[in-house]
Amino acid sequence: MARMIPEIPREYDPSSHEATAFQALSRLPDDYYVFHSLSLVTINQRNFFREREIDFLVVNQQKGILCIEVKAGSRIHHENGQWCYSNGTLMPHDGPYKQAESAKHYLMSAFDEQQDNNIRALKTKCKFLHAVWFLDMPRSHFSQLTLPTEADRRITLCGDDLENPTPAIERIFRIEVSNATQPLLDGEFRLLMEKFFAPRFDLIPTPKYQNQRMLEGFNKLLAEQTRILDFLEEQPTAVINGAAGTGKTMIAVEKARRNSVAGEKVLFLCYNRLLRDNLDQTHRHSEDASYNEQFENVDFYTISGLAQKYAGSYDDWEGLEEWLYKEGFPYKHVIIDEGQDFALLPTKEESDRNVEIIDELREAALQSGGTFYLFYDRNQAIQGERNRTYDLPSYITDSDCRLTLYQNCRNTSAISQTSLTPLQLPQKRWSGSKVIDPWSVRVEKPVFHLLDDESLIVETVNKVLDDLQAKDVTDIVLLTVGTMAYTALRDGLESLDEGADKYWYYCYKRKRYRMTTAQRFKGLEATAIIMVDLKPDSFAGKNGMVFYVGASRAKLFLDFVAVIPEGEYKNVIQSVKETEPVNKSAKRLRNVIQDLFHAKVEDTRLSSVSEMNP
Repeated sequence: MARMIPEIPREYDPSSHEATAFQALSRLPDDYYVFHSLSLVTINQRNFFREREIDFLVVNQQKGILCIEVKAGSRIHHENGQWCYSNGTLMPHDGPYKQAESAKHYLMSAFDEQQDNNIRALKTKCKFLHAVWFLDMPRSHFSQLTLPTEADRRITLCGDDLENPTPAIERIFRIEVSNATQPLLDGEFRLLMEKFFAPRFDLIPTPKYQNQRMLEGFNKLLAEQTRILDFLEEQPTAVINGAAGTGKTMIAVEKARRNSVAGEKVLFLCYNRLLRDNLDQTHRHSEDASYNEQFENVDFYTISGLAQKYAGSYDDWEGLEEWLYKEGFPYKHVIIDEGQDFALLPTKEESDRNVEIIDELREAALQSGGTFYLFYDRNQAIQGERNRTYDLPSYITDSDCRLTLYQNCRNTSAISQTSLTPLQLPQKRWSGSKVIDPWSVRVEKPVFHLLDDESLIVETVNKVLDDLQAKDVTDIVLLTVGTMAYTALRDGLESLDEGADKYWYYCYKRKRYRMTTAQRFKGLEATAIIMVDLKPDSFAGKNGMVFYVGASRAKLFLDFVAVIPEGEYKNVIQSVKETEPVNKSAKRLRNVIQDLFHAKVEDTRLSSVSEMNP
């Protein structure tokens, strides 16, 4: 059987009966390659575009290359120098023989257009022939015809050849041609097939390209999310709630940009110093000067930075309040991000002080004829003491206009589901259909690396870094759910930045990777997040909220390095879902963890290394 390329016929005009010829040619010996409906496109040195289709191309390493033009119909006729179909329509290209000959010469010229000198050289070795196949004409009838000068019975196949075309094909290949030809060597024939007639390649996007497409998709969703500002255009105050990744910070930034472009001063207040620095660098001091100009009327501050600016000291709260009471408040608009955090201080006195300052900021903005917008996530209330329960502050609960965002614009659906798991929220409200992965790229599931000994942490983190580098991921941040002083990676850390709120850097293979705590990275994001120092008690209560905050920072890749001995699997599962049966083997309990967290589990123990795929 011949090698047919493609394996089934391409689309064709049913009246041409090409499928019949396809089946017949498939019965050639197995040293034949047959191409159906081969298209040739070239652009020559004069930038002239040419294209041609060959009905069938028969290729044999020892014999040569044969172009076959197929014609169907029992009443094809030639009259007054013209070929016509059965219905009287003129055939294109001056008839089938000239059409086949033209296709042959076009194919030969295509060799000349190749950049590979070795392919061009094959033209002088190959025998090129052409033929016509009248599928519906018996040879007995054809042999009685007087043929025009461009036709010859020896390069013609008839209906009789459909049952076994091999003798006719081999007869044509025995015809001598003017140029000296010789059989192709094995390497030459492989080059001809793999680099010219049937090149093989996979149009698989690189990991870097896939990641970029995902991020572009998130940006598109985020642009749609900012339309909420059009709805709120006439609203002087608004308190907007949303889970991590729903675009709160970027909507806040867009609000600030619009006000700034209108020439109106904006105070943008953050609780988190890292977030403030990132926003200021991204929107006020980027490399794009024209973009920076759009934020020239926006000042990004933390509450302590605001006190330093207008009261002269980072902790002069009385001086800050005095400044707020004075006439001439310099801002028309006040925007507050991560608004829940300002009331989560260690003492009630400190929390009440911040609540009062924010209330005064709201009144000052409204008295200026401006707006007050506050963004928050009640599930990210992780500041303050871990053993203390905090209520939402009055500036949130007493607001006249409260809205909630549901569409995730940061994380893949897999990451969103994993990060929300400890919160035990209704899945239909916060994940799944509202978190869209509309791109035709592979979405990575988060990975739990379950270790039974702390001595495996550094090795596991390094392996994850190697894997991310292999995927062309460079935006990587390591987060500890504990403190920097006690992280298992402390021996590999160095500090290049001054100040307690700056990053530490984990050093591996001459690269530095940013590292901080999950709390300090709140409000920020990275393409890949590696969470470390996870233990059996990291998934319940306020620790579960820290897990949620850290995990939801990841855009595309999320890895957890957790020291959880097999005997603690039950406690982890019941902290997330009390009703889950836990009377199972360690292997089956790992499967339960895998399902609960919508993740992949890799079990790494000192005694064995195994991988479980969902």
